[in-house]
Amino acid sequence: MQTASNVPLLQYKDLNSKFGNFSNYYNEYAVNPYWLIANIRSQGTTNNLIGNVQADYKFAPWIKGTVRLASNLSFGSGKNTNAPVVVSDWAAANRNATQYSNRPGAEVDDQNSSSTINFDYYLSGDHDLSKDFSFKYIAGGSVRDSRYKDVQAGGNNLLVNNLYNIGVRSGDAIVGTNGISNYRLVGAYVDLGFSYKGWASVEFTGRNDWDSRLSEANRSFFYPTVNAAVVLSDAIPSLKDNNFLSYLKLFGNISKSGNVNLNPYQLQVTYSQPGGFPYGNIGGFTTNNTYPNPDLKPEFVNGKELGVEALFFSNRLGVNATYFTQKNTNQVLQISQSWATGFPVGLANAADFKNYGVEGDITLSPLVNVGKGRIDFKMNATYNNNKVLSTLNNAPVIIGGSSGFIQNSVGSPTINNIAVVGLPAFSFQMSDYQRDPEGRVVVDGTTGMPALSSSLITKGRTLPTWILGFTPSYSVGNFSVSMTWEYKAGNDFYSGLGSDEDFAGISARSAEYGRQRFVFPNSSIYVGPKNAAGIPTDEGLADIKNYVANTNIQVQDGNSGFWTGGTSNTEIATNYFGSAAAWRLRELNISYSLPFKWIGATKAIKRLTVSAIGKNLLLFVPKSNQWGDPEFNYSTTGNTFGLGSSFQSPASRLFGGSITVQF
Repeated sequence: MQTASNVPLLQYKDLNSKFGNFSNYYNEYAVNPYWLIANIRSQGTTNNLIGNVQADYKFAPWIKGTVRLASNLSFGSGKNTNAPVVVSDWAAANRNATQYSNRPGAEVDDQNSSSTINFDYYLSGDHDLSKDFSFKYIAGGSVRDSRYKDVQAGGNNLLVNNLYNIGVRSGDAIVGTNGISNYRLVGAYVDLGFSYKGWASVEFTGRNDWDSRLSEANRSFFYPTVNAAVVLSDAIPSLKDNNFLSYLKLFGNISKSGNVNLNPYQLQVTYSQPGGFPYGNIGGFTTNNTYPNPDLKPEFVNGKELGVEALFFSNRLGVNATYFTQKNTNQVLQISQSWATGFPVGLANAADFKNYGVEGDITLSPLVNVGKGRIDFKMNATYNNNKVLSTLNNAPVIIGGSSGFIQNSVGSPTINNIAVVGLPAFSFQMSDYQRDPEGRVVVDGTTGMPALSSSLITKGRTLPTWILGFTPSYSVGNFSVSMTWEYKAGNDFYSGLGSDEDFAGISARSAEYGRQRFVFPNSSIYVGPKNAAGIPTDEGLADIKNYVANTNIQVQDGNSGFWTGGTSNTEIATNYFGSAAAWRLRELNISYSLPFKWIGATKAIKRLTVSAIGKNLLLFVPKSNQWGDPEFNYSTTGNTFGLGSSFQSPASRLFGGSITVQF
C-alpha cells in the first residue's frame, strides 16, 4: 500500500542486492515484498476418504427397503513459517524499529480432522391404483453425525535460524486453536405422490428434524411441502402433434423449509485462554466475543411458486418462467452491541424478511447451424426483490461491518450492514459528510473544507435485484467450446481498499485534481443564523434558504492535507461506496474427444475426452468502481454482504484441465 506507482519493484527481486537487502529497502514502513514471498510460507496437505455402502431388499412388488451408509473423512496437516529477521547494525540503530529490528523465526504446526457420517433408511415404491391413477412413496429417516478437531502449536522464538521445529525454541510454545466439535441431526420424512394418466401429478412431503445445536425445547421442527403439475400438451388433444407447440406444462408449489444456521456450542458461554496464558503456573481465561442465546430457534422459509415450461418448434426453443415469493422468518443474525456488555457481538432470531420475483430461462438448441457445426444458446434471468418485515423489537439491527475487519487504520470509515423495517434486506449504514437539505456537501466558508457528519446514514442494498446468465456454445464433431457470462446489478458495495489507497496517495481518485487546490464539487456554504458560541442553530440548518452554492472557495490544501485527512476524506464511507454491477466471464470450457484412430479402438475404453477450463477470466465494472471485484466480502459468515477491506486477497483466475475416460 505504501508504494508509489513509479517505484521499480522488479529491481528488488535479488534479496542480496544493495537495495533489495532487507536492511536497505527504501520504505520505512513496509518490507520488500520479494522478501515476504521468499520467507513466509504456508504449506499443507489434506487427504479425503469418501465411502458409500448401500443395501436394497424388495419385500413386495411395491415395497423396497433401502439402507445407505455414507462417510466423508478428512485429515489435514499444515505448517506456517516466518523466517528470522536479521538486520544490519546501522538499520537497527537508525531505522524504524517496528520493521528494522532483529527477530527470531516463528512457526505454527496444525493438525485437523473432520468426519461426516450419514445413515439413511427408507421404504419406497410405486403402485397402479387403477388404469388412470398411480402413486409412489418414500418413507424413512436419516442420521447425520459431524465431528471436527483442530490442534495448533507453534513458537515465535526459534533458536536456530531456518530450523522450523518448535522443539528447538526458547520459552513456552504457543498453543493456538485447540477445538473439538460434534453435532448430530436426526430426521424423519415421508414423500407421497399421485399421478393421473401421466399428465397430472400432486406430491406431498413432510419432514421433522431434531438438531443437537439447539436447546432441547427448540430442537424439533417440522416442515411440509406440496407441489402439483399439469402437462397441458398431453391433457388437451388439440395441443398434441402441434408443429408450433411441442410441450406445455404448468406447475406450482407451496413449501416450508427449516434450517439451523449455527455452529455447535453457540447457546452457552465458552472460554479460552488469551495470549500470554498460561503464565507460569497461572491460568487465565476469557469469554469469546459472542453473547450466547439459549433460546435460539430454527430459521424457516415459507415459499410459493407458480410457473410454466414450454417447448416450441420441435423442441428447438425452450422457455421456462417462474414467479416466486418467500417469507424468511427467525433469521439468525450476528448483531453488534456495546463492548460495555463484555460481548461486542450477539446472536438472535433478529429479522423476518420477504423475497419475491421472477426467474426464467430461454434455450435455443440449435440457435444456428454453421456448416457441420452448431451454435447453442441459453439465457437465464432472475429478478429478486426483498424487504425487511420485522426486526428484534422493531429496532434497526446492526449485523456486522468494519468493526469485524482484520484491521482498521486510524481515520478509516465506519460502515455496517443493517436491517431496517421497510428497507431492503439488507441495507448499508455508513459515515458521510455534513450535507444541506438538498444533499450538497457543506464546506467551510473560509477553508473550503468539508466535515464529517456526527450521524450515520442508511442507504443502498447488499443483494442484486437482477442476475442474468448467458451460455453460448459451439460444437462440431468431437470438438466443443462453451462459455458462461454473468451480469449482476441493482446492489451496492463498499471497499475499504479505497480509504487506504487515498491515504497512501496511490489511488486514481486522489490524483483527480493534480494534487492542487480545488472547489469541492456540488458543495454549499452555510450563511444562516448562529448562536452565541458561533454554532449554527438547528432551525437554521434545516432551512435550505440559509445555504448558498459554493462556486469559488477552494479547499485550503489539495494535496495530502485533504486526501489523507480523516474528516475531509478517508473517514467518509460514501467516498468508497458505489454500484456493485459487474459483467464477468465465469467459465470457459474447451473439450475434445480423441478419435479412436489416435488411441486405438478397444473394447474397454469407449471415449477419451480432454478438457481445458478457465474460471473468473474477465471482469467489467462501471468506471465509478476503482477498487476491484465487488463480490469480495470480508466475512463468509454472519449474513454480511458487500463489505470489503484491504486485508483480503485479490480476485484470482483459475486455470485447469481434465481427462475423462469412459469405459
